[in-house]
Amino acid sequence: MINLKQRKILQPRTDKEIFFDDLLDLFFGFDAGHLGKYCYDGSNWDTVLVEPSSYYVPRADNDLVQLASTYLPDCLPEGLSYIDFGVGGVNAFEKHALPIISGVKASSYIGVDSCKTSLRSVLAHIEKSYVEIEAQAVETDFFLALPRLVSKPSVGVMNGLTLTNMYGTLENNNVEASLVASLHNLTYATQNGWLLVSVDENQDKRMLHSAYETESTSKLYLNVFYRMEQEAFSVGFDPSLFVYEPEWHPELQLFAHMARATAAQDFRLGDYRLHIAKGQKFHLLNSYKFEASFFEACCDKAGLAVQQVWHHETPMKLYLLKDKTCRL
Repeated sequence: MINLKQRKILQPRTDKEIFFDDLLDLFFGFDAGHLGKYCYDGSNWDTVLVEPSSYYVPRADNDLVQLASTYLPDCLPEGLSYIDFGVGGVNAFEKHALPIISGVKASSYIGVDSCKTSLRSVLAHIEKSYVEIEAQAVETDFFLALPRLVSKPSVGVMNGLTLTNMYGTLENNNVEASLVASLHNLTYATQNGWLLVSVDENQDKRMLHSAYETESTSKLYLNVFYRMEQEAFSVGFDPSLFVYEPEWHPELQLFAHMARATAAQDFRLGDYRLHIAKGQKFHLLNSYKFEASFFEACCDKAGLAVQQVWHHETPMKLYLLKDKTCRL
């Protein structure tokens, strides 16, 4: 069989080629839980944000940012850069980034995302409405290796439980190592400064299924199959033959967003002929639910000190973490 991983690095790839390779990884079982960048790219995510439901994350996220923005000027030095890991669009910028940027008098905004649409919309919005903010975009997958993005310690921000969407398979039993590596990666990009990240410690199986198994979230996570059809990669593929069926894996602290095939189908994906069996499952995206003690222990191993924690009435928390080597 062709070594797909080796094929990927032979030459620079277009967005369509990257998506195609990620689909091959999914169907051949090379990678799992890594398609969030496609699920959250589009109007389906906006629907989840505005639709009232038991999905508590958007409301909790907004509340926590508003609460923290009052105190952050006392926790962070003025003039640092605000690094937005997971841009989310104009609405997210207004609700989450702007209050903090204004409060700490940030010197610049750096949006980091693999979604060109979100990056362009946010930068255009800043250029139009906030000309005094120096802004730039970095198009990359922030769960992979990141370069230094700034020349002095700055704050990297991951709202909306973005950190807990880190990659990992259902067979990856060393979640601790994955989380520590992700924290190291992000801190390196901030020049060993600060991280502001939201975490959900909800491990109530019934509550999790109630929160996530809604019509809007189902469309959100299954959107990747319809996008596959729209990109004209496949022949004979029917995206309607999947249902959203998440699974709770307590041993991994992982709520895995899964799709199950409701019928068998044979199709072509590029030059590959594929068969999907009825009942076959595909692991689209991760949502880790870390207990506070586990998360804080991983932060310590990653060289990060917990500087502040803001609590919410839901199981969500917002952490301000500082690299132990930072002298600012």
